[in-house]
Amino acid sequence: MPVTALTDLGFRGLDNDVRDPVIVTGFHASRTHKLTPTQRTANRVLTVGRAPIEHGFAHLKN
Repeated sequence: MPVTALTDLGFRGLDNDVRDPVIVTGFHASRTHKLTPTQRTANRVLTVGRAPIEHGFAHLKN
């Protein structure tokens, strides 16, 4: 049985398939590797889904 671990560093989301969970991460750019428009769109979609949760945790902490 596979062990599922959620980490904070680099964690961007979790796939909703209960039988086969997959950790969803965004694309990272560097000086030599620029992101394609599709990769930027995928990062934007992940950010839009993650923002309300991050704001909720910020309110709980304050």
